[in-house]
Amino acid sequence: MADQTKLITSVRESAASRPYADSLGKRLYDIFLASLLLFTSAPILLLSIAVNTLVTGGHPLFVQRRAGKNKVEFGLIKLRTMRMPKEGENWSHRTDIRDERLTFFGKVLRRSYVDELPQLVNILVGHMSMVGPRPETLETTIKISDSNPRFVERTGVKPGLTGVAQIFFRKPESEHDLWRRYYYDHVYILHASLRYDLELTARTVLHVLHNKGH
Repeated sequence: MADQTKLITSVRESAASRPYADSLGKRLYDIFLASLLLFTSAPILLLSIAVNTLVTGGHPLFVQRRAGKNKVEFGLIKLRTMRMPKEGENWSHRTDIRDERLTFFGKVLRRSYVDELPQLVNILVGHMSMVGPRPETLETTIKISDSNPRFVERTGVKPGLTGVAQIFFRKPESEHDLWRRYYYDHVYILHASLRYDLELTARTVLHVLHNKGH
């Protein structure tokens, strides 16, 4: 009961400190920037879809079930970067740039972050924000929250295409890494503002230009 009380108190405190995260101003920022990026990147995205259609045998896109705000699931859209699974294969483990399941073109898409561009559609329809915690699966969110109750705070705001953890912390390779990323996400949840969004967006541009994709 004590742990539940701490969790409820922590969530309420976070909610009270994040008026911008739920504001119309943030939503307008998301719509404006996502629309601009989708328009300017359309030639690259369409070309990538065409090439990926050939590489993947007609399966250029895929949808992952992820936990959004308030743990409501949505379909996160990405360009496929791995070959199609063979019969009987179990693909539950995480990937890295050396993963043999990645196609050559998939590695290019990941290094350039082009595989993430379809998520601009998720932002436009309201599933995601430009800036926020990276969305995880509902199963992962529940599992980590069982042992680390504060982890669920991440679902108090919309997940983001970029954010503090995405920029300043390595790609997670374990559930422990995912829990460590919570502390970065918590910083954003507590201090979300238009100025902070602008700063993180600018840092993301620099991050992409330095070609630090995974």
